[in-house]
Amino acid sequence: MDMNRIEEQARYYQNLPLRDRSVKAVVHLEDAEDELFWNHQLQKASPAAYHFLVQKDMPKLIMYNQISLK
Repeated sequence: MDMNRIEEQARYYQNLPLRDRSVKAVVHLEDAEDELFWNHQLQKASPAAYHFLVQKDMPKLIMYNQISLK
């Protein structure tokens, strides 16, 4: 993955809460197993929809998953 693509993705996710008002924040996680823990903590602190960006061990693969609890 070249640096232009990485920078483009960084700008996209940085501005996601501005473009989609239903998303309160984008949260970067190192492991998918952290998603439940952090969603629980964030929902207790400030209930809203959070967009979790999970980076796997494979350096070129980035997956994301949006959790929306109402």
